[in-house]
Amino acid sequence: MIITDNEKKLLLAFAYCEMNTCNSSPEIAENANELGTYVWLDEREVNGLNIRQMKGVLGSLVKKELVVVDPDFEHDTVDFTDLGFETVMKFVHEKEAA
Repeated sequence: MIITDNEKKLLLAFAYCEMNTCNSSPEIAENANELGTYVWLDEREVNGLNIRQMKGVLGSLVKKELVVVDPDFEHDTVDFTDLGFETVMKFVHEKEAA
């Protein structure tokens, strides 16, 4: 599966979010549940994309079955699938090694 740079950066933005169980330290995550967080696209920085463009990137991640978005009455949440967790953890380890 081909992951674009925008998709990679949005996955990493979710993984490094301070609102997930790992408190912006995804390298300690043991499973996908520990990286679930709020969507909050207005607080993400992805290659200078605007919110509308990031929604498209998020839709692509959903279509590729890397994440699942759960609508909530107050804030939508994003959860990594097992495939998404495996994928983002490769990116996290690459980032940590650099």
